[in-house]
Amino acid sequence: MRRREEKVPVAVDASILFVTLDSCRYDTSLATQTPHIKALGPVCRAMAPGHFTYASRAAMFMGFTPGVAIATALFLNPKSAKFSKMVGEDFFGQREELILLRGCNIVDWLRRADYPTLGMAAMGWMNPVVETGRPLTKDFDGFFFYGNCHCLEEQLQ
Repeated sequence: MRRREEKVPVAVDASILFVTLDSCRYDTSLATQTPHIKALGPVCRAMAPGHFTYASRAAMFMGFTPGVAIATALFLNPKSAKFSKMVGEDFFGQREELILLRGCNIVDWLRRADYPTLGMAAMGWMNPVVETGRPLTKDFDGFFFYGNCHCLEEQLQ
């Protein structure tokens, strides 16, 4: 575990689970047997904030989540209400954000707020040994890189 530099007040008194799944198509998601994930809420057909893994992860770590452009429901359209916002960012949205983030990204904020931060990936974009992978992985307390896109069973263990 890393030494905590600065305590960051948490705006919500709750557990936080932030999960990103790469290439999880809407139709595939509906057809799979994922009772625990589906119990969290409805599956929405949303557009990622980037066109490929690296861009999407970088955007999501800054609080830009996938969204439904025509949605009016709170937090489904990140243009009207975001679940989080980096402090100092110019985007204000039309409603209050749920969480104000301090730090360089959501992983850093969670770590500073004493949440354990664990990450895992198989895509080369997130290889922490490679310089280009470090910006996305350096803030986790523990990060596990598998280096094989076909290793789901290994990641689930």
